[in-house]
Amino acid sequence: MPKKYLIDTQILLWLNGQSGSKLTPTKTKELKAGQLYVSIASYWEIAIKSRNKKLDIGMSINDFMLTNEYNGIKTINITSKHLAILERLKKVDGHNDPFDHMIVATSIAEKMDIKSFDDKIPEYFNT
Repeated sequence: MPKKYLIDTQILLWLNGQSGSKLTPTKTKELKAGQLYVSIASYWEIAIKSRNKKLDIGMSINDFMLTNEYNGIKTINITSKHLAILERLKKVDGHNDPFDHMIVATSIAEKMDIKSFDDKIPEYFNT
């Protein structure tokens, strides 16, 4: 059974060819060997950045989502379980991104490893 990974927005973008990728061929292979999941919060973030002309994904958000689904990346919708964890999520100094907070809460609720290059993300899991 493949390992399940919740990927953050940046990794989702890099897997879709956005510039600036820090994904090595080895890391990409590792990710693709597992079952990839993405929080709907990532698509929400991308839609906002696209609307505000801060990001160009080269297609509509709907087509972007369909492309990722076709490529085997499953979407996790936000549930009350995720929101309950978000409400109790510890605060990490200097990390105020609400989309990242929702992604972290989702990984906790779904008991999934989160994949991110954001050096603040591991702090949510340190006790």
